[in-house]
Amino acid sequence: MFKTVATLIGAALLLAACASDVPKGVPAGATLGVADPPKIQVVDYRLSPTDVIEIQVYNVPTLTQTVQVDSGGFANLNLIGAVPAAGKTPMELASDLKSRYGKDLLRDPQIAVVVKQAHVDTYTVDGSVQSPGVFPVGGQTSLIKAIAMAKGLDQLANPKEIVVFRNINNQRVAGVFDLNEIRKGVQPDPPIYPNDTIVVASSGTRRTLRDIIGVTPLVGLLSFIP
Repeated sequence: MFKTVATLIGAALLLAACASDVPKGVPAGATLGVADPPKIQVVDYRLSPTDVIEIQVYNVPTLTQTVQVDSGGFANLNLIGAVPAAGKTPMELASDLKSRYGKDLLRDPQIAVVVKQAHVDTYTVDGSVQSPGVFPVGGQTSLIKAIAMAKGLDQLANPKEIVVFRNINNQRVAGVFDLNEIRKGVQPDPPIYPNDTIVVASSGTRRTLRDIIGVTPLVGLLSFIP
């Protein structure tokens, strides 16, 4: 059953008071709302780094190839080398390739570009973990699973101060979670969405929770799970 706005505000202030290091207005133990969906439309899909694409050159099997768009956004193709691909639709890239191959190599080439595998959605884990980095979102990823992918907390980590940054309604918001409470089952294990950033605060270092939250504007209070 949903709580009223007044109840949410009161609960958030009470939790904040219990954690002296949590800046005022940050929803401790809150569950972030659902993240904005990736802004990808099939019809207007634009290629991204790590996309796997197939270049089909009709009647020229030696030039039909499958390649991955590199981190710089280029596709390295037979005979013509690196071609800018990221940011273009498959049709735009096919038109570009038709011009390039048709200039000196082929007469009126017929070319199609097929996306075989779109880029992998990822989340980021940073701060006091054993192996910070960028990880793929596979299936239903939760906060505990995300921390495990980073090989767990390091010796300086503060498990009571884990911040999840998320884009909701085109605005950057953050929530603070207590990993100890989640492991005990007192708090739910929140889902992690593509483009989330998880930052684990440190104990006994300069990188406190206040420093982490301070660089990102917060938007209102976030809903609690009853």
